[in-house]
Amino acid sequence: MQLLLIQTQVMKVDMESALMQMDQIMRANRLNFSLMACMPAVLVGSSFFSIASTSIGNMRTMDSFSSFKTFSQTLGTRNYRTRTQSREDMRMLLGEAERALAELTYSRNKSFASGMLLYALNTLFQSVQKHRNCFSPAEWRAVRLDIMTMSDNEVPVESKLNAVARLARVKAFVPEPHRVPQI
Repeated sequence: MQLLLIQTQVMKVDMESALMQMDQIMRANRLNFSLMACMPAVLVGSSFFSIASTSIGNMRTMDSFSSFKTFSQTLGTRNYRTRTQSREDMRMLLGEAERALAELTYSRNKSFASGMLLYALNTLFQSVQKHRNCFSPAEWRAVRLDIMTMSDNEVPVESKLNAVARLARVKAFVPEPHRVPQI
């Protein structure tokens, strides 16, 4: 019985020393936990400071109206570049789909050519979905319908080529005329 009591006391002392060591580790890492907790607030504050200092710097160099005008022109130029790039991407993907259609027409291995056409159409559809804001609602429905028509295996190749020609005439695929940004 005394042996059991001694073992219990030894286990109690070991557990207390382990708890003391854990408390020391927690106290040592308290600073780390505090820093991790305030990191999102620091990131939000620094991004707000960056935006505010840029805006204030622009306002100091010019009066507020011309600063807004310059900002809107910069934004317009950036949007123009993005829109131009997205139109070019969609045109290139449409050309890729047209090449896959031509290969389907003349290829001996129809299943491989059909797979390549489906891949090209899938890539085109993903790009069109990504840049959906370039289309009016009616254009979006027509483009989606034409891509779905081209992906159907039951539709003859001539109809698919007509769908490609229709897509090439859609406003979002036609390149914008060259525009020189105002300085």
